[in-house]
Amino acid sequence: MSHNFEKLKEHILPLSNSQDFHTAKNEWKLVDVEIQEDWDNCTCGQDIKELCYITNQLNGNKTYV
Repeated sequence: MSHNFEKLKEHILPLSNSQDFHTAKNEWKLVDVEIQEDWDNCTCGQDIKELCYITNQLNGNKTYV
């Protein structure tokens, strides 16, 4: 799990204002969830079908996890 967590941090921190993950995670808000028929990959490396779209409330950056 720590490998996936590190990959998630590597993806989220450059899109965040804070470079501390525990602070940066509070910048993000869930804006949409999409269920796909086919598998996709989370930025952490996990296979997922449920894409959670998030937007950074401070700088407007968007991504999914």
